[in-house]
Amino acid sequence: VGDNGTILTSDNGTEWTARTSGTSEKLNRVAYGDGRYIAVGENATYKYSDNASSWSQSKTSGNVHFNDIEYFGNSIWGGAGDYAHKTRQNVVGDQFSSDPITEDQSSYFFKNYNGLTIGDDIILVGEEGFIAWSPDYMSFWTKDGGTSKNLRGTVHGNSIYVIVGDNGTILTSDNGSTWTSRADGRTDNLSEVTFGNNTFIAVGDNGTIRTSSDNGTTWDNRTSGTTKFYGVTFGKNTFIAVGDNGTIRTSSDNGTTWDNRTSGTTVNLRGVGF
Repeated sequence: VGDNGTILTSDNGTEWTARTSGTSEKLNRVAYGDGRYIAVGENATYKYSDNASSWSQSKTSGNVHFNDIEYFGNSIWGGAGDYAHKTRQNVVGDQFSSDPITEDQSSYFFKNYNGLTIGDDIILVGEEGFIAWSPDYMSFWTKDGGTSKNLRGTVHGNSIYVIVGDNGTILTSDNGSTWTSRADGRTDNLSEVTFGNNTFIAVGDNGTIRTSSDNGTTWDNRTSGTTKFYGVTFGKNTFIAVGDNGTIRTSSDNGTTWDNRTSGTTVNLRGVGF
C-alpha cells in the first residue's frame, strides 16, 4: 500500500497487480488476519477486503492519521495513530473505537504513535522514545527504552521484541519492560522491522537494510541499490521491502541479497503485509 490510495497485490512477490482502493488518501500499513486484509492511512482511512482484490469504503471519519494496524487474534484488531490515538475493532461484533490513551496522564502518553506489535503482550511505540506495554490493549504502562529518538516500528519474533527508529535506534527486549540498545554507530533512520526464518530485518533511509540472526543482538548491513524504504514483511519464505517511487525489493536468502521487482507505479509505497 502507498500514496494516493495505492494498493498492489501479488501471490509470489514478483508480479504485482494494481487494485482499486476507492480512496486517494495515503495508505501507511496493511495487515492480514482471520481471512481479512485491513489497510489504514491518513485522515482515519480504514479499508478492508476479504480477497485483496475488492476493497470496502472506509468505516471511520476524522483527521487522525492511522500509522499501523495489527491483528490480535479472536477477530480483534488494533491500530496506532497520530495525536495519541489507538484504535480497536471487534470484527464479529462490528464494534470500532478510536480514542486517545488516558490511563496515564503524563505528557509521555500524548505523542504520535507509529507502530505496534503483539507477542505475549502488546507493545506500542511512537515519538520521542515512547514505549507503552499492555496486556490487553485497554490498560497501558509506559516503559523506558533509554532513548528520546522517534521510534517507528516494532515486531515480535522468537520470544524477542525489537523496536527500530530514528538515528539507527534498535532496541530489544524479552519481556517488553526492560530494553537494551543494539545501536552500533550507524545513524540512518529505520522505518520498520519484521521477522521470519529466525531472522529480523529492519529497513529505512538511504536504502538501509539491516539483518540479524541472533535475536537482534548484532546486525549486518545489506546492499539494496535504492533510496528509502518504509515497509517490510515476510511470507512464503520471502522478505519484501517497499519504498520511494514504487520500489519493491525481494529476498529469498534471509536478506543477504535483494532483487528488484517492477511495481508498475512511481508513487511511494508505505507498507506491505502477508
